[in-house]
Amino acid sequence: MPGAYGRDSRDRGVTLLEGILTLAVLAILVAASYPLYASVSDRALQNAAHLIQGDLRLAQQTGVARAASGPRVEFCMRNNGYDIYAVDFLNLLERTGAVASGNIKVANAGGAYRTGIAVTIDPTATDPCLTDSTRLAIAFSGAGTPISFDDPSAKVITLSFKGRTRRVAIDPATGVATVER
Repeated sequence: MPGAYGRDSRDRGVTLLEGILTLAVLAILVAASYPLYASVSDRALQNAAHLIQGDLRLAQQTGVARAASGPRVEFCMRNNGYDIYAVDFLNLLERTGAVASGNIKVANAGGAYRTGIAVTIDPTATDPCLTDSTRLAIAFSGAGTPISFDDPSAKVITLSFKGRTRRVAIDPATGVATVER
């Protein structure tokens, strides 16, 4: 039956109760989806930590494989990722004139791992990078051991993303990296 303005009385709009119920359902959906969102963030952080762990192992193994031709392999950090490269001697007999001999691997934030993950290295575990002395490097010798680890405690690379953290601990004696929470 038409109302005062020629409209049916059933077309009056949304009642307060319907609005409250709609908001309650939306709140429940948001609350239920938050753990999934947190899980995605945690997974991105975990993936990046395991990538760094694997790449530290790559640098270590490359150092061992190249023991006869170079003094070290460097895992060199930059603002948006890291590079792994070998260092060669210009004079092999005298073992002098160290130069970078090309990248073994380049990992970029947004490519190899998610953009927004902050990576920091314990400065006591590093040397200046051979290619850029303002950047920090973890260097491995031809024996596969870290070069600059004077302190016997484990050295740490910390990854942070959206309030969560993961750590990659590097054993100073063996160079073995493990992922920790």
